[in-house]
Amino acid sequence: MQKLFFILFFITSFSVLGQYQISGNLTDNTSKKPLPFANVLSAQGAGTITDRDGNFTLEQTEPFTTITFSYIGYNAKVLNVTTGKTYYTVTLTENVGEVVLLAKDNPAIQIIKNTIENKKQNNPEKALKSFEFNTYSKLLVTANPDSISGTIDTIYKVTNGKKQFMLLDSTNYELKKQLEKSHLYISEKVSEYKFNQAQGKRENILATRMAGLEEPFYRVLAIQMQSFTFYEDEYTVFGTSYSGPIANNALKQYDYRILDTIPATNNSNSAYLIYYKPKKTDDFAGLQGVLYIDTKTYALHKAVAQLKGTVNVNAEQNFVYVPKDNVWFPQSKKLVIEKGENNQAVSLFGGRIKITEDTAKDSTIVDSNATDGTKERKMIMTEQNSNILINTPIDIKGRGLAIAFEDDAFKKDDTFWNLYRTDSITTRGKETYRTLDSLVKAEGFEKKMNFFLKFTNGYIATKYVDLDLKYLIKYNNHEGFRLGMGAITNKNFSTKYRLHGYTVYGTKDRKFKYGFGGEARLNKFTNTWLGAGYSNDLQETGSHSFITDGRAFYVFQPRLFNITTFQQRENFNVNFSHNITSKARLKIQLDRNAIDPLYDYTFHVNGKDYTTYNTTTATAAVSWQPYSTFMLTPDGFDQINRGFPTFTFQAIQGIAG
Repeated sequence: MQKLFFILFFITSFSVLGQYQISGNLTDNTSKKPLPFANVLSAQGAGTITDRDGNFTLEQTEPFTTITFSYIGYNAKVLNVTTGKTYYTVTLTENVGEVVLLAKDNPAIQIIKNTIENKKQNNPEKALKSFEFNTYSKLLVTANPDSISGTIDTIYKVTNGKKQFMLLDSTNYELKKQLEKSHLYISEKVSEYKFNQAQGKRENILATRMAGLEEPFYRVLAIQMQSFTFYEDEYTVFGTSYSGPIANNALKQYDYRILDTIPATNNSNSAYLIYYKPKKTDDFAGLQGVLYIDTKTYALHKAVAQLKGTVNVNAEQNFVYVPKDNVWFPQSKKLVIEKGENNQAVSLFGGRIKITEDTAKDSTIVDSNATDGTKERKMIMTEQNSNILINTPIDIKGRGLAIAFEDDAFKKDDTFWNLYRTDSITTRGKETYRTLDSLVKAEGFEKKMNFFLKFTNGYIATKYVDLDLKYLIKYNNHEGFRLGMGAITNKNFSTKYRLHGYTVYGTKDRKFKYGFGGEARLNKFTNTWLGAGYSNDLQETGSHSFITDGRAFYVFQPRLFNITTFQQRENFNVNFSHNITSKARLKIQLDRNAIDPLYDYTFHVNGKDYTTYNTTTATAAVSWQPYSTFMLTPDGFDQINRGFPTFTFQAIQGIAG
């Protein structure tokens, strides 16, 4: 829910766009049908492909001179770009004289089979012993101001065939005015990726900046927007996993055909262009796109995946050839989401996204400008890898962590950013930061959002202490209403030490119960803590819990209404917790309990009767979550996704005397 909330916040509240941009549509000269996934290449080397509707957008940092369009079975065309013109409708003529060899079987099938068979030697995570690189990421919510009308629209109502003025609509005018100065949103991130076969992959986030926020939302940065490579059996786009186009079972999931062949260059072999689409269609848009496959090694040069529905998603990944290690390594990624042209649902973060048009619009209302500038908005994410090192000795601290943030990641200055930015920040980008930082600060948005997020987890945030609402009110047959409050220190107090306590009062037994404790962090990467605590409270007779259980917050617990049998327990404990790996947590605890049953109770042993008793126990527990993922933030250790099944083992040993 949090993931979907934040992504919709980015889209509705509001490339990386180059300084120069050309867009248009490519069709067959005779039938006027769109030519999907055709090659579009500028004279300066910027390239793209058309989407399934023949649309294309080409961006670069210098003026366009010519653009070349090519498509298998058609004559290539070179377009001379006119200064100031940004949209073109282009047609290609079929090459009727071209000799086409027809194979008995679809030749694309064999190419895909070969690609799947060669995955182990081409997939960087399988073929290489280790690698590391830096990544600069940028997210923009923006639109091209030239695509939006700058006029103030007039709204009329038609009555008896005559138009009557209603109001002026300045939405498009204000949007264009804003976009000429700044984007709608911007964020940046610098990461260091490390991988070795023994310890897996880790992203260390060195710097991060989210417009309007002094400290970022770490859970948002942990969302997997796009898989590391297209070699994975499941390819993730905006948190939803699809069967990959070269997964082991891909031939059962997709249809394929050859679109074209890219000629060899000085740095690479020629490549097949293979189009893929789902065999079956349903209510949700399926993954489709183009693979650029090496004609000799069957490695990926480039891959494109698209979702076309109520929103359009375009995911693109480029690889670079490293001759020394004979491998094509991921070089850059781009992910674009914008409003779609049809009503087919699209899955984002496991949720169904479908936007339906209002069919009940008043037909008597007339707008002088029917275009809606807000539909031009898009979210664009780009990643560029640099400083790539392959098969060098690499050690990864904190085994099993997926993501680790530097403690000062959100405090880095411009000098640090400029060392890693592979795409310099523009004047519009700087203005976006300035505008949103001042606006959000004036509205107190960050403070309100932090308060809201903590409240949903059962806390009321104050400066140094968070009030714990799980003690607020309960009910059972012994205490009646159990009223109270807890508190725990937060990161503003310390990230290395924490104190906590609570007190409650029973309206029926008219007694106070309480507890307090504290812990000190011994190691950040292994999440190692040493602590002690004391409590004097009631305990349900015969109850049992795992000491590795996490926090559980319930507003209402109907089970407690039926409980009548309690014992008074005074407890002293010393505890030690440590992550064996990020997925396996160990906790050891020594307890000294003084038990006083609150009902008729006698234990007879060795000729003596006991109505109260003391126990001393040693408990060891391990919780293993092999399918969950975790991250380390300046706030501490946190779970990103909870996978199932999970396993818990616990042993308790009583200590005599």
